[in-house]
Amino acid sequence: MARVRHYGRLIRCDGRPYDGWRFFPSTVALSTAYCPGGLMAWIEEVPVEGATGLLKKLYDDAIRHAGRVFNIRRAQSQNPEVLRDAIRLYASVMVSESPLTRVQRELLATVVSVELNCHY
Repeated sequence: MARVRHYGRLIRCDGRPYDGWRFFPSTVALSTAYCPGGLMAWIEEVPVEGATGLLKKLYDDAIRHAGRVFNIRRAQSQNPEVLRDAIRLYASVMVSESPLTRVQRELLATVVSVELNCHY
């Protein structure tokens, strides 16, 4: 059975809540540094020091690998199973055997990120 959870809300760039509905770009910001259309998504995150179980393992792995837990992973912290699967998908696409070299895949990901205005 699929589980659907809602962990976020829309807020204005100045931090005031937004209670209306309107279309906005799928590229959303988790900080006020970039705020398309005057709105941004706000996702409640589990802090590193508050992580337990699977999430703690995933956070510890991230710290071992990169020295920190990046926002893209913290944004998925409310559902550690989905975060684990997203990490596996990324590894499968970027690291596993492929007709594209690793450099080609990284370049492709970079071009797509630039086109979508995504700093990741």
